[in-house]
Amino acid sequence: MNVKEDYNKNGVAIIPQVFNQEQVNFMRAAAFMSLAKIHENIAYPHKALESKKVGKHQFPTLIFWHFLINKYLNAIRTDTRLLTIVRKFLGDNIKQLNNQVYFRLFNFYKPY
Repeated sequence: MNVKEDYNKNGVAIIPQVFNQEQVNFMRAAAFMSLAKIHENIAYPHKALESKKVGKHQFPTLIFWHFLINKYLNAIRTDTRLLTIVRKFLGDNIKQLNNQVYFRLFNFYKPY
């Protein structure tokens, strides 16, 4: 199955080597640092952070509008590599890219 068929079937596609390991690690660090600033200066009227209780602990699961509080994640959101991929899958009529960051716990969600 090719990547586009996988996306059409599952709604998710793994596209390896778009970013190198250092860039991926920096994205992870930026996402975690965004958690510390999620309630500061975010000018969006909806809930910006979702979490999930697992046992006795609450874990962050999703941040919306992360690019409003992190310049690096905004640069990734508008990176031409992502724009090219999204156009291949969805066409040119794109209004918004990557307005969410997912935090996946080990063995908690289906791994992607």
